[in-house]
Amino acid sequence: MLWSVVLLMMDPVRAKEEPVERTVLEAVHVVAAPIIEANPVDAFAAQKTLLTQEQMEDLNAHDLQTALRRTPGVTISRYNPVGSFGGATGGAIFIRGLGSSRPGAEIKTFFDGIPVYMSIWNHPLLDLLPIDPAQTVEVYKSPQRHLFGNAFGVVNLVPKTAPQEGFEATLRAAYGSYGTLLVRGENGGSEAPWSYVVSGAYQRSDGHRDNADGALGNLYGRVGWHLNPHWKVYALTLWNDNYADDLEAKGVSPNRRQGRYETRLWLFSAAMTNECEKASGFFKIYRSGGEGDWLDQPSSTARVREDLFNDFLFYGFKARERFALWPGGEIVTGLDWDRTKGTTRLSSPMGRKMYGTGMISPCFRHT
Repeated sequence: MLWSVVLLMMDPVRAKEEPVERTVLEAVHVVAAPIIEANPVDAFAAQKTLLTQEQMEDLNAHDLQTALRRTPGVTISRYNPVGSFGGATGGAIFIRGLGSSRPGAEIKTFFDGIPVYMSIWNHPLLDLLPIDPAQTVEVYKSPQRHLFGNAFGVVNLVPKTAPQEGFEATLRAAYGSYGTLLVRGENGGSEAPWSYVVSGAYQRSDGHRDNADGALGNLYGRVGWHLNPHWKVYALTLWNDNYADDLEAKGVSPNRRQGRYETRLWLFSAAMTNECEKASGFFKIYRSGGEGDWLDQPSSTARVREDLFNDFLFYGFKARERFALWPGGEIVTGLDWDRTKGTTRLSSPMGRKMYGTGMISPCFRHT
């Protein structure tokens, strides 16, 4: 024990007599764009991942799956080069393993904070969410009820806005393997106090195998009015019409092919926003409705094909206001009123029919 104490007392002296030589590395400057834009954390310790238009262009993304395929914590699945067959493995996203349950409510999808998913089965249909009109994609990987309510994970598309001043227009076209065609057009402008954006896109592909074809088409429009430097109003609309065929697994009888999945959406929203020194927020009304139809699917009898028609509808209003009353502090208030309903109908040549309706009315959520 005595010798240990002596050695410990000698160590500091030895360190002073023999200075350690340090090597300083040259600075490394990273100039390439990251695979994501950022992982910001808000005042309530809620984190989200941001993917901007720049990253989507660098990834040569043409839909939501290809845009998120390199986002940490997100995995994707798909069958076809263009189009998502339903909302399961044929075209889906999974956030930290969540998103595989059916019927599922683990992951919710939004466009400008407006719900866009199949209300009957309560899971996303990714073809309803085109990235062409999206300026930013937000991915929330954990429950954040003060923002979106009942969901373990959320993907929200932030729509494009007009340029700060002047006018601009773009037109892009691409053609590739398997007869794949992509056309996108956009025009936007600002002239005080008005601003506008209109865009449209169409893409199709014959697919890499038989019955792997699909097509996506969408139109988007937004008009805004600056009442004054602090208050703005805007209205936007999104329409799309899509389909994807099932290519069936290799070695499986063609009679077991799952047919075609068609999706359609028409969304409308109007909002008033404010941005002041001590307060900011919005009031928004919306309507989001569409279809997710599974056509020509096999029945219990292999030679008989059936059609399943599903309709969904969301409408209501959302209000939110944030107050920054003291440095480092924030108070958030809000009120959501959402109404959800949908119908499902099975049509079969065998005479077997199924009808169903579902409705939640009203649904309140306050913050």
